[in-house]
Parts: sequence; structure tokens; C-alpha cells
Amino acid sequence: MRWRSLRRIIDADLPPVILVASALEQVLDALIENALQHGAGTVALRARATHGALAIDVDDEGTGIAATDQIFDHGVSYGGGSGIGLAFAQQLTADQGGRLLLARRQPSTRFTLIFPSTPSPGGIRIR
Repeated sequence: MRWRSLRRIIDADLPPVILVASALEQVLDALIENALQHGAGTVALRARATHGALAIDVDDEGTGIAATDQIFDHGVSYGGGSGIGLAFAQQLTADQGGRLLLARRQPSTRFTLIFPSTPSPGGIRIR
């Protein structure tokens, strides 16, 4: 695999959420691996606040994903992968009370994780 850049942007004042660290790590690993395998250019990871929730975007500069309702179905692959990474990431995200969205298909791909804020002071708490 050729070298690619990973850019991280973490906004200030993120809302407090409670997550299991290993689950979040596995989800991000799956999304970043997907971007590295099927995308192009820089992979960008951004954590931001949105409408009382924490959003984490994973973007790549590839050609995008063809329109399909099956992108998160187990075994569905459009680029030679196993077809389990995105299904796994979506299930782990749901297990943490969040949602995984294909936020942008074209011209490049963006997956967004959304976790609702919890009424606990001190920002992100990871178990």
C-alpha cells in the first residue's frame, strides 16, 4: 500500500458523551481502513459538535461510492473487500447508542458517526 496522509481536526468544546473506548477505536479503524483501501488522497478525521451531539467525520478524496441502499449490509462489497467492515462499524456504533451515516457519496466519500450528548460534565468520557 502506498503512503497516504491522515489529517485530524478536533474542534474545541465537544459535547460530553459516554463511549466504550475499544468500540470507538474499532469503528474508526474500520472507517479509516475503508478510506485507505477504496479512497484516494488525504484521509481526514474530524470531531465536531452538531445539534447537541458529537459528530466524527471520516473523509477521503476518492471518486466516491455508487448509490446503493446496501452499503451497510453484511457481505456487500464494491471494491474487492470482504463486505463486513462497514456492517461491523454500523453495528458497533449502534451498540454505543450512535448512528453511522454515509453523509456524502460524491465526489468524495464522507462517513459520519453521531453520538448523542450525555448530561455529564467534563467532555468525552470513555469507558
